[in-house]
Amino acid sequence: MIVVGFSGGADSLCLLHLLAAFPIKVIAVHYDHGLRSESSAEAVHCQEIAKGLGVQFASGSGDVRRFAAECGLSIEEAARIMRYRFLFDTAGSLNADAVATAHHADDQVETILMHLLRGAGPDGLSGMNYRSSDPLGESEIPLIRPLLGIWREQIMKYCEEHQLDPLQDATNQESTYFRNRIRLELIPELETYNRQVRQHLWQTAAIVADENQGLSVLTREAVSAVITRRGESWIELDQGEFSRQPLWLQRRIFRKVLFEFRKTLRDFDFSQVERALSYLNHPEAGKTCQINADMELFATNRTRVVLAKKHALLVELWPQIDFASQIIHDRQAEINLPGGWALRMKTGEVHRPFIQDEDPWKATLDADALSGTLSLGKRQKGELFEPFGMAGEKIKVGDFFTNVHLPSRARDHWPLLRSGDQIAWIPGFRLADFCKVTAETKQVLQLELMQK
Repeated sequence: MIVVGFSGGADSLCLLHLLAAFPIKVIAVHYDHGLRSESSAEAVHCQEIAKGLGVQFASGSGDVRRFAAECGLSIEEAARIMRYRFLFDTAGSLNADAVATAHHADDQVETILMHLLRGAGPDGLSGMNYRSSDPLGESEIPLIRPLLGIWREQIMKYCEEHQLDPLQDATNQESTYFRNRIRLELIPELETYNRQVRQHLWQTAAIVADENQGLSVLTREAVSAVITRRGESWIELDQGEFSRQPLWLQRRIFRKVLFEFRKTLRDFDFSQVERALSYLNHPEAGKTCQINADMELFATNRTRVVLAKKHALLVELWPQIDFASQIIHDRQAEINLPGGWALRMKTGEVHRPFIQDEDPWKATLDADALSGTLSLGKRQKGELFEPFGMAGEKIKVGDFFTNVHLPSRARDHWPLLRSGDQIAWIPGFRLADFCKVTAETKQVLQLELMQK
């Protein structure tokens, strides 16, 4: 069973007519973007065309303008996402074998030029493939493009010969859309330099695509060596392994990581990739590298760099709390935190000779020195901390975090243990001097922050 994206235009009508002639089940799926007043009537007309071809029909609609505004997307990109999502959702519900779209040779040329103008690498310059995965990364059903080697004039001739009456979309002639400007203005201008420019661009894409397949094997192997861990909102990279790769492979690795991480991305321009490579080769502790509006790079230590969504708490990577402050009533308690983290507490007598655990996620405090109410909370503006070993000197918590190279995005939600209004322990780093275990200590409070 094949689900065919069917707009009613010449391209999709040609594809539907061709596939309907084969002994396979074909379903025409139309998506109404709601961008034109006549779109609902066109959906009805598409249904009639499908019926005339003896093909099953399904349709859907959505508010593209609203989706674009909510997600900060162009109308073109919003329409593309909503259309593909509906196509693959429909294919999934019907257990279809593939989704077919009517992209043709002229579409391929336009796509290559779009990518070229945006500063694409080999992946972008190879254009579309005859068979690929769901562009949104949400389905295992493949996407096929049977007409990718067929030119628009051939499609129009086919429709004429078979007396097919396609719908005309007036927006295809509006130069306000990027792709339309390329088709209506740029390509005709390029043809004044070389009348075969479309064929040459299509051939170049085919050559690049073939060579790109071989390079992709090397890239996948390198990506496997570079990625150390991953979560829902982040990917951790081995900085040393990455920096050992040649520059051309570094570019491919980073692009591959980006597209694995955000499958809906179309492409990244040269400056974004080069900025990322500069940081990955020379990461600065405590500083971040902004990739785009919602992704950034930052170093967690000397050997690890993380690519992550901005504003995500990343609780799989480190402890973060989503409350301002929480009083601890029981010193024998276990307090659960987001991401499977837990603070375990236990009181007892001190054992001599006493040696403080070197694990920064464990600490033993003088229980009697903790005279104030115990609480767990986030840092406060201008708050001071008296670290153990600094001879009673106090430091702003923000400066302490800078000194220990805690990534800035982790600081506002990092859990702090307080006794009254004094910070007693910063898990992962240091306990306070006022509650250290001394020769006079009789009772201790043992703490461990761990991820289950």
